[in-house]
Amino acid sequence: MARRSRTPILISTVVVAACLAILVPQGCSGKPTGEINGNVICGGIPVLWGEVMLQDPDGHCVSGAIDHGHFTIVNAPLGAMQVTVTGLLRPPVGDRRDVQKRLYEEMEKAKKKAEAAGKTFTADDYDDPNGVPKKYSVARTSGLTFEVKPGHQNFDLELEATPAE
Repeated sequence: MARRSRTPILISTVVVAACLAILVPQGCSGKPTGEINGNVICGGIPVLWGEVMLQDPDGHCVSGAIDHGHFTIVNAPLGAMQVTVTGLLRPPVGDRRDVQKRLYEEMEKAKKKAEAAGKTFTADDYDDPNGVPKKYSVARTSGLTFEVKPGHQNFDLELEATPAE
């Protein structure tokens, strides 16, 4: 019985790998895309969990999860992007009731401070000291931008923490 050559299988494998290497960075649309890796620090503390989102001028978004201060976004369209960030700096400590009680107490303290200053307070005005400040969660207030180029890029974010009360 004659032995078959493995050369055709090897050549097929190399051709498939080369095609994937060319097509994957371009995403599903066939257009070139970028892959962004980076770290997110807020007030000197790595963001534990959260999300980094890139939004183009037409409102299309891509995002990547933050895990222990690091994120990756794949298949990002090229061009200028507005950036938003949400996340937690510290995990909630205690059982759910304790966490909710502390949150309620902190919100009440912020409400009293606002009322003493003659301002109306809503829950949207509250910035959780364990989270990324709310201004970074909205594209028009974050002040963060990024230019996506083809291929791999690094984008580290150093955010200012909410001032302690």
